[in-house]
Amino acid sequence: MTVFFTDPSPLSAERHEESNFTTLWNEQVVKKPDRGTLVARGMIGPARWLKTATRLEHQRNTLAKSPSIYLDTPDDYASEGAKELVTYERDAIKAVAMGDEKNAMMAGGECAQRISDMPKVEDLFNEVIQQRRIF
Repeated sequence: MTVFFTDPSPLSAERHEESNFTTLWNEQVVKKPDRGTLVARGMIGPARWLKTATRLEHQRNTLAKSPSIYLDTPDDYASEGAKELVTYERDAIKAVAMGDEKNAMMAGGECAQRISDMPKVEDLFNEVIQQRRIF
């Protein structure tokens, strides 16, 4: 699977020809093997993340401090557990922008592990046009 993105990341001034996500995110999404994602708390409900040690810890903390989020009940954001989860999540997302792989948590959809490359958008369009000309 090939993927490309056009929205700039608000977390980083980095820009790449193949996407506007940070270098760390680009590298990790391509590197993840099958079953390389998991579900844990996200800012607006359950979210799918690329599997890392930091993410596994966040998943365990979600289960301990906000288990109802897995049952379709949103956080109240008032409890100490919810506040701790939000702080942890913000720090880990900031770590992505800072290139801090050890503490980073990167969002990734269910099929993220199927992404094998991130070509430049121009190259992708040229390939599609070339394939169309063959038919």
